[in-house]
Amino acid sequence: MSTKVIEDHAKDFLESAEKTENVYQRLVSRRHSREDPANPAKLGENLYSGDPNWPGLLPPFIGLWGGSKDSSDGVADLADSAVLDKLYMTFFDSTARLVHLHDGSEPMASDEHYNVYLIFCDSHHIIANGIEPEASERYYASLVPVVKSTQQRVYKSFIRNLDNPGSEYSSYLLRDGKSENFHLIRLSDIFDETGGMRGVIPNQIADGYAVSRAQELLQNTDLAHGLVDAAKKHSKLPCDPEKAALIYASMEISFLRLLEDYKTRRFGGVDFRNGIFFSYSNPEVQRPIAEAAGVPMLFFHSFGDRNDVPWYFEMKE
Repeated sequence: MSTKVIEDHAKDFLESAEKTENVYQRLVSRRHSREDPANPAKLGENLYSGDPNWPGLLPPFIGLWGGSKDSSDGVADLADSAVLDKLYMTFFDSTARLVHLHDGSEPMASDEHYNVYLIFCDSHHIIANGIEPEASERYYASLVPVVKSTQQRVYKSFIRNLDNPGSEYSSYLLRDGKSENFHLIRLSDIFDETGGMRGVIPNQIADGYAVSRAQELLQNTDLAHGLVDAAKKHSKLPCDPEKAALIYASMEISFLRLLEDYKTRRFGGVDFRNGIFFSYSNPEVQRPIAEAAGVPMLFFHSFGDRNDVPWYFEMKE
């Protein structure tokens, strides 16, 4: 291999590393994240590892979205749209330095280097919160068009705000371009393909490891208070809030571990290996669960002064 080829490879590697570092710094900044990530070393490792199937791509980003809507009609509303607006702009903004040159001159923000998967946690809410399957499906059906329409609207807005918005290529993107980086997938569909959670115990709460870790976590008074308080507000299970909190935490630890190793030929060939998770839930509760599952997780801003999650907030016109 010639010295010139080696130098070119080294230059490409350094440029790729610099862009990836820029993405990392933007995602963890307080502009987008409310607190430092869980398992930051693994987050950085996965970010630099990229997609296991497609060199040059960022790893998959895996977001947790509530599996039911606590509102008068149980369907997606302006709260969902507001958080999706912010989510899309977070990734458009954070990956803006991943550029390609059009006609060798014009730098354009690239939206083709990453994929974001919103995991609609229907099974979690149905099993761990006692939500009726019909209620979960109603929310999902209403959320699908909101995810698609909001994505395209924010994408067009982003293109209009590029450094050279009046160019011929920008005009093409505004007319015919679209973003297809964000995908909504039911957790139940993943369970159907994998046969459920690995090592699941007979009562379908979670695997033995997850139950053990959840029991350890609930010995932390602050965490236990947060989970039990959430169970009092949202669980419909016929058991006491302490038991409901254990079920909720155990199941989440279990399915996070499942998703971390998930690879499928369905949903366009989804591969979550090396993935980076993100959540809108309270980091004081979510961080210990992510750490127990051993997954890297970002904690994004939701909306409002309290960072309310949209599935537990109603906002109509």
